[in-house]
Amino acid sequence: MKKLILVADGGSAAFYEAVGLKVKKLLEKIVASQIEPPHKRQDLHTGYTKKPRLPSRFYDPHNDARDIERDHFARYLVEKVSDKKAHELILVAEPKMLHLLRVHLAHLAKEMRPEVIKEISKDLTQASREEIEKHVFSS
Repeated sequence: MKKLILVADGGSAAFYEAVGLKVKKLLEKIVASQIEPPHKRQDLHTGYTKKPRLPSRFYDPHNDARDIERDHFARYLVEKVSDKKAHELILVAEPKMLHLLRVHLAHLAKEMRPEVIKEISKDLTQASREEIEKHVFSS
């Protein structure tokens, strides 16, 4: 049975393969900046309006661009999870990313979705394989 560990934050992610209580190898590293963003970045003056005799105003966008990019990255990671055909999945992610991964995993078809056996709300993207193993399998 294939066990997959996904370690992610808003900017990068890593997939590890685990056997038993050991992290065997790094399968893939992904950086969010290498993925095409789902929107065009806002220019400096976009959103400003200036009418004669009125002070200029700035209209804030309803969504922060970073939130949109984080959501797009989470969706991309879930597609990768379904492609890897793992039976069990361990999620290790910072809180916002963990929430988005849960949401997008729930939308996968049941036969394509691995069983999430553990979730850890912690950013371990810069941690070594041994540190990840310690956090994931210590409790």
